[in-house]
Amino acid sequence: MQTWRINSPDTELRSWQNGLAAAFVRLDAESLGSSEFRGKIEQAKLPDGQVSRVKATSHRVLRRKEHVVERRRDVVFVNLQISGRGSIEMPGLSFETPPMDLCIVPTSEVYSIAHAAPFELISIALHQDALPDNLEPGVARLSRSAAGRELAGVLANLGSLALRLPGSMAALDQQIVGTLALIGSLSGEETGDDAMRNAILAHITRQHTQHGMAASQLAAVFGLTERQLHALFASSGQSVGARIETARLRTACDLLTTTTLPVSNVATRSGFRDPSYFARIFRRKFGMSPRDWRRGQLS
Repeated sequence: MQTWRINSPDTELRSWQNGLAAAFVRLDAESLGSSEFRGKIEQAKLPDGQVSRVKATSHRVLRRKEHVVERRRDVVFVNLQISGRGSIEMPGLSFETPPMDLCIVPTSEVYSIAHAAPFELISIALHQDALPDNLEPGVARLSRSAAGRELAGVLANLGSLALRLPGSMAALDQQIVGTLALIGSLSGEETGDDAMRNAILAHITRQHTQHGMAASQLAAVFGLTERQLHALFASSGQSVGARIETARLRTACDLLTTTTLPVSNVATRSGFRDPSYFARIFRRKFGMSPRDWRRGQLS
């Protein structure tokens, strides 16, 4: 696996541009803020392409006409947004990608991709001929349907495996292309607030054991203000904080019945920073301490 890591006060991002050219294709980079830029690219090769994880602070990349003329072969980048929100401009197309949406950009076209805040994405580069026929340049709104969110999770996991297990590239290559073909066959979408709310709930399900998860963190990941986030859940009968707490308590109950871990470890693994707070919340929910609840389940 190759890694490029850039920490640069250079507002023109020349070092990052060199890293992008080495890892992907020739691109120009522009700063969208005054703070020091930070970026990291991790990459593993596929038989007919590559998988990369990109983490960076706010900036814009541009594929210009002179870059297109220099290309040696037609490559398509399939970018899965993990966190942050991308803003993409292509000939005749303009769209945004919240977490779990897919952006497909061919290097044979000019385009720009901007992130106004720190972000993470998985980028899969394939030769044009290897891209499934049912996927076209543009956006796949995976965040808007349950099936789409499941496939986004599968694709993210395959990308992570490719970076961790470079010796399994041939098998993973087939799995990745097969998942992209399934994505191309999706039909039917949720819309509006339901789609965003379900995307956030899917993120909570996957990440609730992370100690940093809170309303402020979720709002930043999905490009919302905290007020917008709370308003989104106001009519659902349960606040976003309660959703996170419920997911953590569900995990805690599972650990209490299936492991012999001390209660303090159960609390930590379930996402609670403070075991005492966990014990109070648990007693409020179930009317007994975690230890007594475990005894009752085991008996």
